[in-house]
Amino acid sequence: MEFVLIGIIVMMMTYFVKRNKEKELLNNQNKDEFIVRLPKLYGWIGLICLILFLTLFIGMILYPDDTGDFWVGACFFGFVSLGGSLANASIAWKINVNINNGFFIYRTFFWRTIQIRYSDIQNVRSTQFFIILKYRNKNFFIDKTAYNVELFNSMLEKWKIEGQTTM
Repeated sequence: MEFVLIGIIVMMMTYFVKRNKEKELLNNQNKDEFIVRLPKLYGWIGLICLILFLTLFIGMILYPDDTGDFWVGACFFGFVSLGGSLANASIAWKINVNINNGFFIYRTFFWRTIQIRYSDIQNVRSTQFFIILKYRNKNFFIDKTAYNVELFNSMLEKWKIEGQTTM
């Protein structure tokens, strides 16, 4: 029964991500600027996991029962870190693109902003889940589930970046 419930929840989340992605793509199709960003649902999932596992971690510390040991606490702390990372990634990570400029602005997971010229991109590879840009011996990963990634891919094709494989 639990597997059916988890399957239904995953299917609903996938549906909402896909629906919102298509809606945002249609809204930005005829504009000069667009933003490539992760779905907001990722942030909500990360925030819920963060709160849930942080509450369990604090409860484990406040009310020990001698059955939990160091590894249980380490696992809870790991899940808290993963939830916080997912929430931070959905807020921090984004790419600002202006169609008329020869560059885009990439903001990393750690809130660092980098201006990347299309002419400076050495290579673009596509995997099952990511588009990987190679720029000055650094790799930048773009999630294929991000909003407006199709428009960004068309910008890469427009600037004729070598080594690109389409989605």
